[in-house]
Amino acid sequence: MIEDGSDKGSKRYVDHPAPSVFIFSILLISFLACIFGAALAIYVAHALPVWIAFSFVGIMIMAAGICGFFLWPMYTTYYTIEPDGIGVRYGPWKKTYYWVEFERAYLNLGIFSARIGWPSVTPCVRMTDAVVFKRKKGWGLYLTPNDPREFLKRVSIFARDLTREAIF
Repeated sequence: MIEDGSDKGSKRYVDHPAPSVFIFSILLISFLACIFGAALAIYVAHALPVWIAFSFVGIMIMAAGICGFFLWPMYTTYYTIEPDGIGVRYGPWKKTYYWVEFERAYLNLGIFSARIGWPSVTPCVRMTDAVVFKRKKGWGLYLTPNDPREFLKRVSIFARDLTREAIF
């Protein structure tokens, strides 16, 4: 969390959520399984036609690449609270959500995995304790900052109307 006064005298609040140890362990085990599968394919290559061995290795390399592509956004996610809205940097994607787009913000404590995907926008790295921004039009925005209560308090500095019903 960084407070920065470089924006013409206004304060910004930056939060970099880190993935949990559980998620990191699952992704690491998946990556190691891909490497093991590629090594096994190379080992049994002498008993198989060459094109089958190379296709196994190709599939394992693609699986490792996909795993790496999903790790990249998880470790380069930043939420920036500014006077005009929330900036979300999630891997290669950057988007600013302006305060006027939302009708309210609240805490969603506990697991919310049923909300991930199609019915929402979820640039988050955890499956618990989200700050939900209900939009006037479209899907909600789910964020999982390091400290959701502190994050919501910071939001209330710039958008008091959104957090008037929130419980800190």
